Amino acid sequence: MSLPFNIGSTISSLKLPGLVLRLNTTELLSFDQDGAYTFPSAVPDGTSYSVSELSTPRDHSYTVTNASGTVQNSDITNVNVSCSTDILLADDYETLSNTPIDPN
Repeated sequence: MSLPFNIGSTISSLKLPGLVLRLNTTELLSFDQDGAYTFPSAVPDGTSYSVSELSTPRDHSYTVTNASGTVQNSDITNVNVSCSTDILLADDYETLSNTPIDPN
């Protein structure tokens, strides 16, 4: 019987609460701030894993690096989540909406 191993790493630049990550299809973990994380349930050696965002705060984008793979006799400690704020600039709004912005 093989030992189970932990999945996790760090979250950076989270500005608002509401980020929820999902491990495989069953385990959810929510976050309100930056920091280290580990999913509570360990994954058996030789098992595939996948980490994805289930929900995100409004106007934020997330990049999950090393989001999937196979556990190979060690903890997975490099599933990093980097957050950024989506900012819509006035020039972008004009282009997307085809509506000029009145500077007055």
